[in-house]
Amino acid sequence: MHASATPVTPPAAELQQLSLRQRRAMIATAIVAAAGFVALALVVRMGGPIALDSDIQRYVQAQRSAAYEAPVRAITHVGSGWFLMPATMLGCAIVGLRHRRLAMAFAVSALGTFAIMGLAKAVVGRPRPNVWGYAYPSGHVLGVVVFSAVLIYALWLFRVPQRVRITVTSIAVVVVAAVALSRLYVKSHWFTDLLGGLAAGLAIALTVALVIDGRLSRLGARPSPGGLDLARRVESTELTTKPFDHVYLRDVVPPSLYPTLLERLPATSRYRELRHRDALRPDGTSARRKFYLFPEHVMLLPAEQRAFWLPIARELRSRDVQDAFKRRFRTALERRFGRPIDKLSFYPVPTLLRDFGGYRIGIHGDSMSKAMTVQLYLPPDDSQAHLGTRLHEGRNGDGAARVVRLAFLPATGYAFPVIRHESWHSVAQTAESDGVRNSLMLSYYVQDRASDWIVERLKRVWLFLIYGLRR
Repeated sequence: MHASATPVTPPAAELQQLSLRQRRAMIATAIVAAAGFVALALVVRMGGPIALDSDIQRYVQAQRSAAYEAPVRAITHVGSGWFLMPATMLGCAIVGLRHRRLAMAFAVSALGTFAIMGLAKAVVGRPRPNVWGYAYPSGHVLGVVVFSAVLIYALWLFRVPQRVRITVTSIAVVVVAAVALSRLYVKSHWFTDLLGGLAAGLAIALTVALVIDGRLSRLGARPSPGGLDLARRVESTELTTKPFDHVYLRDVVPPSLYPTLLERLPATSRYRELRHRDALRPDGTSARRKFYLFPEHVMLLPAEQRAFWLPIARELRSRDVQDAFKRRFRTALERRFGRPIDKLSFYPVPTLLRDFGGYRIGIHGDSMSKAMTVQLYLPPDDSQAHLGTRLHEGRNGDGAARVVRLAFLPATGYAFPVIRHESWHSVAQTAESDGVRNSLMLSYYVQDRASDWIVERLKRVWLFLIYGLRR
């Protein structure tokens, strides 16, 4: 019997995951480091020479000695790409023996680090003390900080004994300090360049660790609780064309999973208020709350909820699910956009919704920035059947009175393509006696142009900064 050479995925217990407290601390530190890097970049770009830089550079140059030249130049090469790239490749190869996808993630992170460094140098454009090339930030310091920090994280991830991690961390601190001093000694950088490299390296390394931890379920470290199999459910549901193209989905959550899903819904305090006119109650609060199911928001949930929602959020944003909906609504989408559905790409935004007594929304058509709207109902039983969305033939008059009611039943839902002056829908006002109305909304946004792609991702960053971190 021959052993396979294919890299294996370690069992769930072998890879560690960050606690909620660790995540929050790392996110806060990464933000502070990134802000420090940007602030320092503005200072060195707009403020001209800094007295502290000149003073420190003069002091270091006064200490130069022939005896130091060879060892210092050897040390400075430790932070160069000639050393770090082979070291990174070796490290990725070792990790790849146990976990191929994790090794690929580390390799991509290394390439991204060099790209960020080059871009930052070009944007800031600060001359070096020796005139040749750009100075801010120090690429040697940035690179060695990222390499060292990611190495320490990898040792922790694979549960290497603590004494080994402490030893490696101690050596890494000495190496970073030595490389930083060597860059001053060889007159390649100012002191503030070193601080910028340290701040940027720390921010990048922490971000890498957070992203990898957030995707461990995909890399095999966390068992999935079972999927929704939403794409297959969409494919097997017949299209209804009255009052406009839509599908009413049943059994979108497997019966064995549904009770767990309800138990794992986040606390209301983690939702943000959605303040549109129809949702406002007399006391000024909103009757609708929203929680974004992006990984960066989910990773701030308690561990049990995080492990449950990450794979579901990934499925909701998957290409398979999007393609299933596009195929189901092919005629309407091709009519709206004037090209085949295989040329269309939308940006999925999954959210959990929680509505309270007093919520309503009048007859409206969704914004044309949306391509498709999907809502999955999550009531505890059949008692809220009357709270479902209503589809209208028109916005006014007889058309508004011709209605299709989509019952708000457990593990059901609906979807429709957004078509101007066609996809009219509403929700009747709910009462306090109706209880809380939980659902999951999946909105597909149009991204026809490069600017659409950029805007959606900038919105995602902004939402995380103002809502995710605040929660």
